[in-house]
Amino acid sequence: MTQSEIKNYLITYFKGLCASTAKERHLSIDTSQVAVSIEKKSNVPPGVTVYNALLNVFGVFADGAPVTLNAEIKVLNDINAKNSYLVFIASPHKKTDDIWEQLYKIQNDFRMPAR
Repeated sequence: MTQSEIKNYLITYFKGLCASTAKERHLSIDTSQVAVSIEKKSNVPPGVTVYNALLNVFGVFADGAPVTLNAEIKVLNDINAKNSYLVFIASPHKKTDDIWEQLYKIQNDFRMPAR
């Protein structure tokens, strides 16, 4: 999966999530404001692809206010099954916050399903 494909996927996903949830919760939001910036992470081992992302979305599970999420997307490719997995971790907290230790553990513990 390319950087552009992941960015487009995230925009589509979060616009849909925000619109659907806001409608159900009777919140007024402007999904044209959903935005994603993404860049390839440079300090990773060879053969590993990870992207840093910044997502401007809405807190539709709370009050609908704008929320900025720090995110990281690790791409795992299962060549034999011809599948790709995106391990997505995110938090509104800066990556220096303690929560990121837990998120990185989840990311690193993920294993592709056995076939």
